[in-house]
Amino acid sequence: MSRTFSPPPPWYVDEIRHYGHDAIPILSAYLRSASGFDKYLALRFLGLIGGGGVVEPLGEVALNDASSSFRSAALFWLAVARWDLAAPIIRQVANNDSSPEVREKAKEILLQHVLNK
Repeated sequence: MSRTFSPPPPWYVDEIRHYGHDAIPILSAYLRSASGFDKYLALRFLGLIGGGGVVEPLGEVALNDASSSFRSAALFWLAVARWDLAAPIIRQVANNDSSPEVREKAKEILLQHVLNK
């Protein structure tokens, strides 16, 4: 068996956005899922909801997930969340992550934010 990732259809995204911040606790629970696919979708949906409410669950993944791929994905979505809340987490990852690639991604996000100001 093989799996290929395809983004969620637009109507799924619209439905999640419709629930807005009410969806955050449910999606956050999926961040602890043993299924990588479920965890990735939860990260994506949290990122699409955006705002300050998603920073804590995304930050938890960025700082503590065992997988560097998930830490990196969480950084991607933190970069578009509320910056004043996300920036300290991104800085912490840039300085302390065990993966050089994840640290570099965090540094790139910080630099990009400065350049776009």
